Amino acid sequence: MPSDKKRILVYLTDEQFALVDRAATSTGESRSATIADLIQSAAPMLERVADLADAIRAAPDDVRATFAGAAVRLEEEYGGLLQQADEFWESLHSAARGEGGEGPRLVIRGPES
Repeated sequence: MPSDKKRILVYLTDEQFALVDRAATSTGESRSATIADLIQSAAPMLERVADLADAIRAAPDDVRATFAGAAVRLEEEYGGLLQQADEFWESLHSAARGEGGEGPRLVIRGPES
């Protein structure tokens, strides 16, 4: 029976394709299902972005200019936070691999009594 789902063609970079392929292989899903799941999980954010874009397009020029300035400031702040998060993640990842000294201590517990 044919699907009632819409079909689209998406071009990915090699890096994007490798990431989708890895995620699909790890979860046992097809690449299409993996991408559909990602879009579904991002749906609330995509809805907010679309609503905001509609509001900005309909706003007067002075409101759009104010928003643009605030967006630039937020992007700069986000870039710094993203870099800190990346550095923290890399330190955790390095510790888990046991690089740069002693790795994490393995804790094994028996059944709870």
